[in-house]
Amino acid sequence: MREPITQDRSGETRVVDLEPYMDELRVCIGRDHGARARENTGLDRLDFDLSVGRVLVLVPTDAWDVSSAFWMGMFGPSVRRLGAAGFRARYEFRGGIHREDVEAGIEEALLEQDPLAGSPAADPPRHPWG
Repeated sequence: MREPITQDRSGETRVVDLEPYMDELRVCIGRDHGARARENTGLDRLDFDLSVGRVLVLVPTDAWDVSSAFWMGMFGPSVRRLGAAGFRARYEFRGGIHREDVEAGIEEALLEQDPLAGSPAADPPRHPWG
């Protein structure tokens, strides 16, 4: 099994591989599964690590689906933390995912209410990438 997170030769880009999170049907499903993937890859830490320029997310080209629930569990907190522009500047997706799906995930994350803050997260705190 491949490691879920590595870095490129420059050390400035972290590479997050979704292959380890694919099931036998070639899908990533479930918010809890996405949250575990987020924890395993250290995305909370990467959102604030100024030594990291980009986070490159590799989606296997033979992936059947990355469900919105998985996406929200894994990337929703980053969208709410960084804001839409900051997330787009920080995260790059390659492989078996369409840009429209990423944009739909960003929109959904911004519309979702943050249960800890008790208010919509559409106006996140300022962040260096936003």
